[in-house]
Amino acid sequence: MRLVHCLVAVLLVVGQAAAWDCPGGVKGSDKVTGSSSFFGIQQEKPLTYIDQTAAWKKFGPITKINLYYSYNHGCVQGVKVTYGYDARNAQLIGVQKGLAEADISLAAYEGITKVELKESKTNKCIEYIKLTSSKGKTVALGNAKSASPVQTTAAAKDGFLSNLRGYEDLYAGQAVTKGGLQRLQFVWAVAVCPTPKPAPVPKPAPVPAPAPEPTPAPEPAGAPAESPAPTEGGAPTDVPAEAPAPEALCPADLDRCDTKATSGDAFCPAVSPFTYNQCAGGCCISSGKCKKAFCGAAGLGSEVFAHKTLFWGTNSGLAHKFNKGRNLACKLAVPGCVSDLISGTCVGSVVALSNDVDEGAAQWVGYPCLQTVPGGLPTDALGKPDVNGAYTAKL
Repeated sequence: MRLVHCLVAVLLVVGQAAAWDCPGGVKGSDKVTGSSSFFGIQQEKPLTYIDQTAAWKKFGPITKINLYYSYNHGCVQGVKVTYGYDARNAQLIGVQKGLAEADISLAAYEGITKVELKESKTNKCIEYIKLTSSKGKTVALGNAKSASPVQTTAAAKDGFLSNLRGYEDLYAGQAVTKGGLQRLQFVWAVAVCPTPKPAPVPKPAPVPAPAPEPTPAPEPAGAPAESPAPTEGGAPTDVPAEAPAPEALCPADLDRCDTKATSGDAFCPAVSPFTYNQCAGGCCISSGKCKKAFCGAAGLGSEVFAHKTLFWGTNSGLAHKFNKGRNLACKLAVPGCVSDLISGTCVGSVVALSNDVDEGAAQWVGYPCLQTVPGGLPTDALGKPDVNGAYTAKL
């Protein structure tokens, strides 16, 4: 997507990323049906609250969940959820480093439908958790032999786990500010498909009444006989059926999009690098302007550069084996976009082209990125320049 130096507005529809396709390829919408209570420690302070609703609405349905367990504490210390199918940024509640791990990957149209867990009798932390998918797959981690009772929360009929909310320890003012998982809440939803409008029944063609036989008038002798009068009415004609009115792409719905909402299913965030949010019916839209000579000077895409990080190319191949940015690329919002000094800089999102990425650099997946100026041709997923390429030459 190209950002003009002085005045440009761009729109990015993100509110329906979580929606699944309905029969016939029609886009449906997801509706939250409820949420569980918070499981885990209730008295711990201070805490940081994390709501992953925005990640679900921006990136799409859950495709992977990682669980992290500490044998020293006897508690589940972290849960990481990946939303969407494009290696988007995983969302972590708690911590993960140095802990026992288990994970579950979900296929398209597969979701988590049941959660079973146990709370420690001593400090109420989550000491065991088990997830079950709609296709019968399971993952479990923790102290399964604990004598604590099993607590269960599950989706409604045809429902699925849409996202998580939770609390983690906050170590304000210290070198490490992010602490372990303390409380966890599960949000459940269902996919709602629009009810197809039945095609209107065609009106029957009118059946013409038979014309009465005319009574011939007496004719003078020798006068030629007149031709018989034509029968009234012609052959019936078919009346074409009216086409059904098209469904609105984004019908107005405050339950799905509300700029005043601060959390929940209607929460509409402004997706960075854009700074303004608005609702187009039930769809959440982000927009913004680049007011400086260079977009980076305006803060767009500066998250990566603020950490003195610069990756070149799509970072693939043998020469990049030890490159910390290997297999990361900037996927353009508009394929084929080329940055230049006159019209502005193309923007996109950091994506992973394979699972072989540096653990530290993987944190940038999902962040905004810029195509450098001058940008040159974009590339395909293999790093080959392509006029219709979807990736930037530099990241």
